[in-house]
Amino acid sequence: MQPDKIERKFAELLVKADISSATLLLSRAERENVFTEARLLNLKGLLARAAMNLEEAENLFLDSIRVDPAFVPPLSNISSLYLSQGRYKEGLVYARLAYKRSDTKTLAVTMPLVTALLDSANTAEAMSVLESLPPSKRQQREPQLALSACLRQNGRYDEARVVIDDLVRVHPDDPTVLRVKADLEGELGLVDPLPIYERALAAAISAGKTNLSALKWNMSLHLLRARIFSRGWEYYEEGLSNAVGTLGRPLPVPFRRMKRVDFDKIDRSKWTIVVVEQGIGDQVLFLSAMSDALRNIPKLAFICEERLKPIIKRSFPGLVLLSAGVIELLPHTGLPINGYIPLGSLFGNLRPSIDSFIRNRRPFLQVNREKYDKFRTNLRKQAAGRPIVGLSWKGGFWENQQRNKAVDLSAWEVILNLSVLPVNLQYGNISSDLEWATSKGYEIVTFPDLDFKIDIDDWMAIAASCDGIISVSTAIVHFAGACNQKVAVVMPERKGPWILGLDDARSIAYPNVHYFRKTPTESVEQLLNRVSRIVQ
Repeated sequence: MQPDKIERKFAELLVKADISSATLLLSRAERENVFTEARLLNLKGLLARAAMNLEEAENLFLDSIRVDPAFVPPLSNISSLYLSQGRYKEGLVYARLAYKRSDTKTLAVTMPLVTALLDSANTAEAMSVLESLPPSKRQQREPQLALSACLRQNGRYDEARVVIDDLVRVHPDDPTVLRVKADLEGELGLVDPLPIYERALAAAISAGKTNLSALKWNMSLHLLRARIFSRGWEYYEEGLSNAVGTLGRPLPVPFRRMKRVDFDKIDRSKWTIVVVEQGIGDQVLFLSAMSDALRNIPKLAFICEERLKPIIKRSFPGLVLLSAGVIELLPHTGLPINGYIPLGSLFGNLRPSIDSFIRNRRPFLQVNREKYDKFRTNLRKQAAGRPIVGLSWKGGFWENQQRNKAVDLSAWEVILNLSVLPVNLQYGNISSDLEWATSKGYEIVTFPDLDFKIDIDDWMAIAASCDGIISVSTAIVHFAGACNQKVAVVMPERKGPWILGLDDARSIAYPNVHYFRKTPTESVEQLLNRVSRIVQ
């Protein structure tokens, strides 16, 4: 038996999902000692993965790497496995090793590395890896899709559109190509992407594809933005899929082994655990339904980040708070437990329509009164009668989010020149921004002893102490909006988080949050000039 020929036949059987025949073929090859130990373990890992025995597949790939660290296929395979599970940091480690140790930069070795780099927002390296491919490989479907993603993350939308349109012409019925086309059009806001999503969905079903999670997840965000809630919430659940990964709603690992419970099938005599699966801004947004949830589910426990505990405990006194560290212990406590509900899944049951949002549009987070009084007193003393205006000008980790959310502080001069007391609400490293402001002679109140990513109770109290806030779309909008602060959200791009809608002028979730969208003929400076008039 020739090893390469058997391996090709084995791969063909896996592509056809003929697990039984692949198992028989591999068993025969093992009996006849056709493969080296590392190669056999790698093939067994592929077989286990095809059979959806993912933990076994992981162990087999790791065993293959241990036996022969220089053998590239298991490095590439375990990287792809981790990427499919949303374990991007681990995937990137093995993808780098596979790429480094491979003499021939095949697509099987190259694309997992590019995928992991894109997920970590390292577009420069991803572009470099793609450019190192020979032209014949670089022009193939997968590298071109990755190239379009790099261009989009770098704000080069027109170039990305050319790449995608070329792919659509070559692959007019390819679901992934159509999905990426719809994503781009939705981001540009020039063409309604919904018909393109529908075309992609129909093409995927026609092709017999069964895993539609990534497509439906992306589609859900536009459906929700367009206020098509019924279907939007249905598809929003796909964000929990491993196929979507960290760009969706990744659950903490321990909950992947716990039972998911449906909202309408809860035993009220048992405990139900609500787990967070998104960033803190989204957590606050979905907490707007927590009081409704408590009325429906009396025995409710919430896995809460330590930095949010004071706020949540004060705002929802009937909610039991648990630390993330107790997740592993829950099955051993003996408590009767229904299972878990992701926090982001509350809206599907409790906010099924625009009317349900508007009816429940009220403050729901309580500010620490002592902190508020302290900050308010100090700020009013510094303001000496001037309006106190909180400012936040950038937000978001991913590069494309930074472009959509960030407005360079130098563009805010029209605000800084007003007769107001500007208060910094911006988190992260803003030293260069503050140096620029100082060089221009602008006074901005800062709180150098506080880390707004950790000291969130103080951050919210400062935000509440202002007379109003001007901010890009970032977490402070949620915290401030939830405690009834007046917020003007600056939108330099048409597309924003789904909660902002397609053309909403006012938040459907927060009572005093209003949106200011840049028109096609406006510059960012002109947009901010328009916003400044609400202060004057």
